Amino acid sequence: MQTQLEDREIMQILLDKHKECAVKLTRLAMECSDFNLRNEVLRTLDMCLKHQHHLFELMKLMGWYETKPASTEEISGLKNVIRQTATV
Repeated sequence: MQTQLEDREIMQILLDKHKECAVKLTRLAMECSDFNLRNEVLRTLDMCLKHQHHLFELMKLMGWYETKPASTEEISGLKNVIRQTATV
């Protein structure tokens, strides 16, 4: 018996695969010794991130991906982490 995937499941799979792809492309870019290849990987990563964001926005619009606003404390904590990371 073959089970058919719902639209929501297909979108979630696509979103997850784009996230995986972005991680792999980021690692690849960090390991490239060839400047031209690195730039091509970065262009591909940018396209992947744009597609991922588009999928996220569509899922959010459909009510399939719910988010909650971050608290002031969470935002401040994240800003501190970013500042600390940037100074390393």
